[in-house]
Amino acid sequence: MSTGTLYDTGNRFTHLDSAGTTVIRTTATRLMRVNINTTVTSGLVEIYNGTTVAGEQVASMAASSNPHTGSAGFDVALSGGLTVVVTNAVDATIIYQ
Repeated sequence: MSTGTLYDTGNRFTHLDSAGTTVIRTTATRLMRVNINTTVTSGLVEIYNGTTVAGEQVASMAASSNPHTGSAGFDVALSGGLTVVVTNAVDATIIYQ
């Protein structure tokens, strides 16, 4: 996992490349975009509003053997924080404020 700031936009990012649950923010934030960087046979990137998977699920993106990678824009406020679950070692970048 790596984290950084995109200085021209003020957005921050977290790059995930292994399966697991990651709490990215523990306070209110804004989810801007989710990028699926590589394809795998199967796998998911699940986004939650909160600090656990018990929070409200905002999105679930599937990564498949499709030769195209995926990107989805959100621009949505998350009041409880930002938690991401990655299955099957999907490589993804989460962009937030």
